[in-house]
Amino acid sequence: MLDFPPDITFVIQFVAFFVLFFALDRLLFKPYTDVLVRRDERTVGASLAAETDQADVRAMRARIADSIGAARAEAQLQAEAIRREARAEEVALYGRAKSDAAARLAQLRTALDDECTAARAALKGDARSLAEQMAQVVLGGKI
Repeated sequence: MLDFPPDITFVIQFVAFFVLFFALDRLLFKPYTDVLVRRDERTVGASLAAETDQADVRAMRARIADSIGAARAEAQLQAEAIRREARAEEVALYGRAKSDAAARLAQLRTALDDECTAARAALKGDARSLAEQMAQVVLGGKI
């Protein structure tokens, strides 16, 4: 049974309990809780950082997609402008070639007409000379 006043062993047990409690608290419980708190902070911090990184990645993907779309639109506009310039140059070249060909054809026709006129004149003279020779042969030189 419990004696009053308690004997000295009670006080020694009481003091030993608190000394052991504070020693274990300082050497075991606080470091263990600190480890748990740090692990929780790292876990929660890492998951928050991962969510932030994922949000950043989604934002970057959206910006990249927008940039690619804008670049494609710009490239299409430039390609269309190049096509229009090429078409205009093609039309201009075709027009110049056509007018050059028409001018050359006119020169050739003029030259051909001149040659035909010269050939007709030469043939008329030759035909007259040939007719006279044939008449001499047929008539036996009596002309």
